[in-house]
Amino acid sequence: MERTDMPEAPPSVDIIVLSWDRVDDTIATIESALDQVGVETKVFVVDQGTREQDLARLRAACAALPQVTLVCNATNNGVPGGRNQASALGQGEFIVAIDNDAVFADRDQVANAVRIARADPSVAVLGFRILCYENGRDDESSWGYPGSVTALAAQRFETCRFVGAGHLIRRSAFERVGGYDARLFFMHEEMDLSYRFINAGYRLVYEPEIRVLHKVSPERRVAWNDGRYYRHIRNCFYIFAKYRVSPFSGVMPSLSLLIRGFREGYAGATLRGAGSALLLLPAALRFRWGNPLGRFAPRQRERLWQLSGRLKLRDRFPLRALRLRSSQL
Repeated sequence: MERTDMPEAPPSVDIIVLSWDRVDDTIATIESALDQVGVETKVFVVDQGTREQDLARLRAACAALPQVTLVCNATNNGVPGGRNQASALGQGEFIVAIDNDAVFADRDQVANAVRIARADPSVAVLGFRILCYENGRDDESSWGYPGSVTALAAQRFETCRFVGAGHLIRRSAFERVGGYDARLFFMHEEMDLSYRFINAGYRLVYEPEIRVLHKVSPERRVAWNDGRYYRHIRNCFYIFAKYRVSPFSGVMPSLSLLIRGFREGYAGATLRGAGSALLLLPAALRFRWGNPLGRFAPRQRERLWQLSGRLKLRDRFPLRALRLRSSQL
């Protein structure tokens, strides 16, 4: 006789971590991931070039933990490439990414995130609330959502993009849209993925109930330099070319970024970034015209503009967009 009283298996979650130095923090992140309850957890760590003397400690720590898989890259694959690599190692229903200088606020955070995501199959992404480890205040340097962190950090809302420092992705949605675009390497990879989610009919939600504690000083701010602005320009122009939001999508934002780059004193980086984007133009146009997710249907286009409507043009691609952290590369 078939038994009907068997308990339901806990949901399977793959927690992915990119590491580059900061081994003690990385180990603390892994331990926090393994401490999560109510879910079947596997942790996949992709190292992007930690110094050999420190990497030996990370290898030893991971080897003692059967739920942890460590892959050490000979070269840096970048943020989107590293996340794709780590995600492909697992088969969990959900993928949870957390920076290697962060920990979960308590043992129930991942289970709560899964509960919320399972309640609405249209949700592809839950963005977590990022708090400063030292004082529990909202980490302004990790706020990449439309609107003010002060006004919105405690509210749940649908969004047009998400922040990579802590988030959950539904694996079926991730695989459907093709994962991250590894060409971006660093900066705006979440925005690019978000466009494809929205165009595929999924929703992205910022969820303040799910919290991670980020080990960053609340006084720390983005330090822009030529290299960062180069990637900012390169990746923005590439994304503008990839997606047909409207007949003139990308033209005005591109001009705005060019002018702003010169005004901010990054003339050389601006020109180099624009030049590199031109080299990516064939790949962008192949996607735009050959992939249905590159052309926004009217309903998705209207939804995108509604979700980003609170932003001024300068804030859609802000200079404080994403803070460069060793944890990401």
